[in-house]
Parts: sequence; structure tokens; C-alpha cells
Amino acid sequence: MKPRPRHSLSRACLPLWLWLALLLPPTATADELPYPAFTALYRLYVNGIAIGHQEITLVADPDSGYRYSAKTDSIGIAAFLRDDSLRELSRFSYDRGGIRPREYEYHHHRRDHERHVRISFDWEANQVVNEVQGEGWRMEVPDGALDKLVVQLALLLDLQRGKRELEYAIADGGHLKTFRYQLRRQEGLHTPAGRFHTLKLERLRADQDRTTYLWVAPELNYLPVQIKQIDQEDGTEYLSRLLTRDLLPDEQESGVRGQDKAKEP
Repeated sequence: MKPRPRHSLSRACLPLWLWLALLLPPTATADELPYPAFTALYRLYVNGIAIGHQEITLVADPDSGYRYSAKTDSIGIAAFLRDDSLRELSRFSYDRGGIRPREYEYHHHRRDHERHVRISFDWEANQVVNEVQGEGWRMEVPDGALDKLVVQLALLLDLQRGKRELEYAIADGGHLKTFRYQLRRQEGLHTPAGRFHTLKLERLRADQDRTTYLWVAPELNYLPVQIKQIDQEDGTEYLSRLLTRDLLPDEQESGVRGQDKAKEP
């Protein structure tokens, strides 16, 4: 049996849904995404040891409508041993029907390995074109399907709307997957960004090899302030904690209020 990878950034990032920390504008037009541009920073841990950081950014894109990206890099001993770097990018449009992805990119670099994936959505044919390491194929998808990055925004929007049955069709790895989340309970949680009243969510999986929890803060419009993933085989714990979140300058000038950056403990 091929050994399972351990302690890589691709595992430590967790299904990183959910990284928005911003107030909704009071109104939104039919084609205007109801989130302001933002950036948020998280610190990643494995068994309590800091191994990396992740920066999430949402900006307008003149070609596709919007661009949502995640940039993850190793730090400390993890950088010395592996020198991991992970880049994800989702280009998408938005209307009253929801988020419609157009293109997703995944680039994972480390000293001994690189992996590159591109997924293009053809909504006229309800298909996606997958390109992995230079090889491509097509796959049918239902209307409303998402990529595994932009699902974070769809989850946030649904929580803000009061929706509690959270299920999404995801085009990933040449397969159509289903992501499901369930509300567990309310909890107070202290993070480097402050103390928050949170709702604890669990991602429901058909397999039982991993357990994933998210703590989202309603006062930050359901931004996840902490994500924990536990490997049930060996007990390894992967943790992501919010450090800072800021509105980008254009949104600050428009009067949407951000929070001061929090210092890391």
C-alpha cells in the first residue's frame, strides 16, 4: 500500500472553506456579489506546531467578474524540511441565482514534487474540462456545481441567509463530489483575532477517516475563525486559526468598516 503523505500543507490547509470576514453592503444589484473585497490571514498548525500561513483574497476581476484566491506557504521547520507552497484561484461570476464558477486553478510546489490542475466550466454544455499535469478530459456537471475553493463563498452566503441545510455539488479530481455540513452547537472561542461567539459546524463525510469542524462567527458574517481536522487513523490534528482580516482600500473608502489587525500570541 502506498504510504499516506504526512504533515503537508495540502492537508494542513483543511477544506478551507469559509475564510470571509466582512460586513455585507446594505443592498446588492442582480449581478453584484454581496461581499466587499477583502483579505484574511490564517496560521496553520499540526499537533500544536506552527507550520504555515494562508492568505485569502477576494477582488473584482474585469474578465470573469470576481477572483477568489488562497496563497499558502510553509514556515519554520516545515519550510526547512519541505518548502511547500500552494496556490489556488477561482474565477467566477454572480447573479441572483448564486455563484457560477468559470475557472479553477491549483498549483502545489515542493522540493520533490509539483502538481498543476486547471478546471474550466462550460455552462452551455453543463460540462467541465479537467487538465491535470497536461492531460485533459471532460465531465458532465449539474447546474449549480462549484469548485472546491469557491464553495467557501457559497457556504458563507447560505449561512448569512439563514440556511441550515448545507449541501453542494463539487467538481474535483475528475469526479463530482458532495460536500455537506451540519450545525452542531454554539460555543465561545478565543482566537488570536479576539474572542467570538461561534457556531460549530461539522463536515459530514461518507468515510470516517477524517473529522472536520468549523467555528464560524456570526458577528463576522459567518467567517470561520477556526478550522480543525483530525486524522482518525493516527490522531494527527490540523488546525487553522484566524490572525487578521481587513477590507481592501477601495472598500474602506466606501465606508464599510474593518477591524484592526490582531497580534499573534
